[in-house]
Amino acid sequence: MELLEIYLFIYKFFLKKICFRKKLKIHIIEFFYYWNFFLSIILLLLHEGRYTGLGTNLIENSFSGKQIFGYDWILKLLLTTLTLAAGFQGGEVTPLFSIGASLGVVIAIFFGLPIEFVAAAGYISVFGSATNTLLAPIFIGGEVFGFNNLPFFVIIVIFAYLVNRKMSTYGLQKKTILEKLSS
Repeated sequence: MELLEIYLFIYKFFLKKICFRKKLKIHIIEFFYYWNFFLSIILLLLHEGRYTGLGTNLIENSFSGKQIFGYDWILKLLLTTLTLAAGFQGGEVTPLFSIGASLGVVIAIFFGLPIEFVAAAGYISVFGSATNTLLAPIFIGGEVFGFNNLPFFVIIVIFAYLVNRKMSTYGLQKKTILEKLSS
């Protein structure tokens, strides 16, 4: 499931703003008007704005024991992708955290694992995979969730880094020396 989530978030860049507008064949102001109206209605209908903004509400719910629905992560992923692909500016990193944390809660409940730990693992692994980074998510995990979990975070992030197939949400990201040597 995590791979599907990562790939969907990365492939949002294939729905480039210009290509998207050309397919609709409307003026840019009309495009933003209709798209904004459409997204506003959808976001309002889905739990009264639960998926709007950066997703800090989902992060808070993930770690405070409040309700996380099994579909929270996929709706946040899809709506964030639609919003960014349509040309609206907004966060990419914090939504990754919220998608990962809410998916972690779902996985933890499904497998009967500790919810807070698996939510933390989702928080850092989705970020690491989607951004194709290794050290940053490990240290974010240690800083946010405690350095006593660092050995687990290293294993989790290395696995996430290996399965992302060297793709990143940031198309201009430079390859490391190791990636250049292995190509």
